[in-house]
Amino acid sequence: MRALKARSRHIAWVLLAFCCAAALAQDDGDDMLIGPRAEGAPIAPVAPAKDPPKKHAKALLDYFPLKLNEAQFQAEAIEAAKILSGEKLTKEEREDLDLAITRDAERTAKAFCALLDWHRTTDVKIRLGAIEGLRVAYTGTAGNWLGASALSEPDAGVRRAVINIIKDRGDRGAVKYLFATLLKSVENGEAAPTTDQSLNSAALAALRDIGDKQTFQTLLFYERIAMNTGITGAVAIDGIKIQAPTVDLPVDTPTHEVGFMQYAQTFPGLRTLKAVTGMDFGHDMKKWEEWIDKQPDYRPVVK
Repeated sequence: MRALKARSRHIAWVLLAFCCAAALAQDDGDDMLIGPRAEGAPIAPVAPAKDPPKKHAKALLDYFPLKLNEAQFQAEAIEAAKILSGEKLTKEEREDLDLAITRDAERTAKAFCALLDWHRTTDVKIRLGAIEGLRVAYTGTAGNWLGASALSEPDAGVRRAVINIIKDRGDRGAVKYLFATLLKSVENGEAAPTTDQSLNSAALAALRDIGDKQTFQTLLFYERIAMNTGITGAVAIDGIKIQAPTVDLPVDTPTHEVGFMQYAQTFPGLRTLKAVTGMDFGHDMKKWEEWIDKQPDYRPVVK
C-alpha cells in the first residue's frame, strides 16, 4: 500500500511538471507575467522613465550674474528670497546659491535690504528670505535697514528674524539707528510728553529685545547726568566730572562737567533704562553697574 501511494505522488509531480512545460511552450516566448492575464491579451509596454521636473527655472549657481541691470538684479533677489524661505535645499544646492549670492555681496545685500520694506514687499516669505540672504551677503552696511525693520516690521516672525540677525552679527549700525531713534523720540525730555510716543515705544521694544549692553551703559550714564543736573530732583553738584563709558553710542555731552550743563539739555534716563532692561534698582547706581557688568553683549537669540 505504501509503495502504491508513493508511486501515485511521483506520477502527480510528473504530470504537474508536464503541464507547466506545455503552458510555457504555448506562451510562445512572451515575457512572464505576475498575476492573471486574459488569453491573447497584449502585454502593456513599460513607459520610459521621465527625468524629474526641474525645481528651479535655472541652476542656482547662475543667479545674480554681474551683467544684469538694477531692475533685473532686484528681480533675481526676489526669486532667490522665495527659494531661501520656501524650499528645502540640498547641501549642494544651498552651496551653489550661496556662491551666487556672494559673487557681488555688496550689491546683493543692497537688493535684499530693499526687500525688507514691508510697505513694498507685502509677501512675508520674501522678507524672511531676504533676511536669510543677508546672512550670506552680510557686509556690515545693512544696519540702517535692519534697524528700521526691527522698528516697524508688523509680522512677529519677520521681526524676530531681524532681531536675531542683529544679535548674531553684532550689527552696531542697527543698534545705533535704533538708539538715535530713541533719542529723537525723547528730544523734549522725559519730564514732558515725547514728540512721538509710538516711535518711542517701538524703539524701546526693539532695544529691549536686542539687549545691547552698550545701550544699558549709555542710559546709565545719561541717568547720572540727569541726577546731577537736577532733572530728577537730585541736588545739583557743581564741578563733578561724570566719566563716560567706552561705547560707540553718543555720549558726547558737553564736557560732562555738571557745573557747565544746561538745565534745558535732557536725556533719556531712569524710566528708559528700566524699560529697556526690565530691571529696577531705582537710583542705586552701584547695583545698576553690577548688574550691567554681568550682562552679555546681547540677549540670547530667540528662535
